[in-house]
Amino acid sequence: MKRTSLYFTAPRQVELREESLPALGADDVLVETICSAISAGTEMLIYQNRFPRDVETDPVISSLRGAFEYPLVYGYACAGKVIETGNHVNREWLDKMVFTFQPHTSHFIATPDSLFPIPSPLSPEIACFLPNMETAINLVQDAAPILGERVFVLGQGVVGLLVTSLLTEFPLDTLVTSDCFELRRKVSLEAGANESFDSVSEEGNSYNHKGIMHHSGYTQGFDVTFELTGSPSALDEAIALTAFSGR
Repeated sequence: MKRTSLYFTAPRQVELREESLPALGADDVLVETICSAISAGTEMLIYQNRFPRDVETDPVISSLRGAFEYPLVYGYACAGKVIETGNHVNREWLDKMVFTFQPHTSHFIATPDSLFPIPSPLSPEIACFLPNMETAINLVQDAAPILGERVFVLGQGVVGLLVTSLLTEFPLDTLVTSDCFELRRKVSLEAGANESFDSVSEEGNSYNHKGIMHHSGYTQGFDVTFELTGSPSALDEAIALTAFSGR
């Protein structure tokens, strides 16, 4: 059987390759991919030839383990359907919707213990965000917001929006967010943020903490600040937005 996989073949070059699947083992299942989420940060580094040469691609997840070198097949969160089972595998796995970590590929072989059955209310597209939600939950639990606190979230990408959504469940004094993209700010407000500011100042600077503090009315800073922009330079701005004894 053939499958189609995505390869990073050289700096700024990506191609689809048809290749043969290994034989299905007695303890394996064959999964047809329905959707495969992009790990935007890591995959952009690979695409731009900015990845580290002295570390494994993933030392924990065996399906992603390897060396950072071209040609490289890579991926992240994957949802699919079990379409064939090995002789020793319980037939109940057949036709199950599952989540796992795999490179971008149309089909793959895995063992059942590496798969997570997707609960029926969740679509495969939503299931692909499970790792992002896990990250968001860990961040909120670490921050441990309490009654009446003022919270600021810098960055409203996927993880930032999930953190914002979780924080709306807490009895906060206020929840403020920022991002440089208007659409993300709109979604942030729809998710429950009290205010969402443009992170770019009128002068065109990348971050606008003084203007944000002035317009939000919290000139003394916020009790809890999340820096989720993915930009190293934003850390100083996050600290500047945080009140004395804040976190």
